[in-house]
Amino acid sequence: MIEYDLTEILDEVLNFECAWINHWAYEEGYSRLTKMKQFALAHKNELRQQFGYVIEDVYLQLQEFESLIATIPTITGTRDEAIILSALKYAKAKKMIITRRWGNIASKLKPPYIGKDDFLYSEYAVWQNLISYDILNYANSQCATRVKENILPFLDFNECLLKQFPNRKENFYSVALAISILKKLLKEKDFELAQKIVDSYSLAPIGKTDTTNLEKIKEKIYRRN
Repeated sequence: MIEYDLTEILDEVLNFECAWINHWAYEEGYSRLTKMKQFALAHKNELRQQFGYVIEDVYLQLQEFESLIATIPTITGTRDEAIILSALKYAKAKKMIITRRWGNIASKLKPPYIGKDDFLYSEYAVWQNLISYDILNYANSQCATRVKENILPFLDFNECLLKQFPNRKENFYSVALAISILKKLLKEKDFELAQKIVDSYSLAPIGKTDTTNLEKIKEKIYRRN
C-alpha cells in the first residue's frame, strides 16, 4: 500500500468541496483520490477524528458524480464533455461535488462556508468551460448550434455578475471568449448575431491584444452596413 500524509487526502477533498474546477483539473483530482482510496479507507478513523470526514461518504459522493458523467447525454460522446455538463448540472442545482454531510462530527477543521456568491461563480465558470469546449469543437454542427444558443444567455448572466460584483471584474472576464465566438460568426457571415453581441453587451477588453481584436471585429461588422 502506498503511504500518504493525511493532509494530502484532505487537500484533494477540499478541492472538490470548496472550488469549482475545469474538466482537466477534475480528472487530475479524481485520479489522485482514486489512487489514495485504499490508504484513505485504511485510515478512516483518523480522517474522521481529525478532519470530520467520513471518507467512505466522500468516495460515495464521487461515485455519484461519476455515475452522472457516465449517463448524461452528450453531443461529442467524450468524457470531457460529460464532466462539464455534469458539473453545470450540479452548479445550477447549487450542489458541490463533495459536501460534508456529517455535521455532528467533532472536527479540528470547520466546514467551509459555501455561500450564494460561490455558487454563482461556479455556474459562471462551468458555463464558460462548456462554451469554450464547444468553440474548440465548432466543426461539429451541434456544438456550433449550442454556442449560438448559449452565448446570449451567458453574456446576460455575465452582465448581472459584473453589476453585482463590481470589485471582482477580473473573475468575470468574458471578452476573450466573446472574441473567439465573434470570429466564428464573421467567418460564417452571421452578422446579425455578431452585431447583437457587440451592441448589447459592455465588452470591456483588458490588454492590447483583446482591444485590437475587438476593434477589428467591430469594423468588419459595421463596414457592411
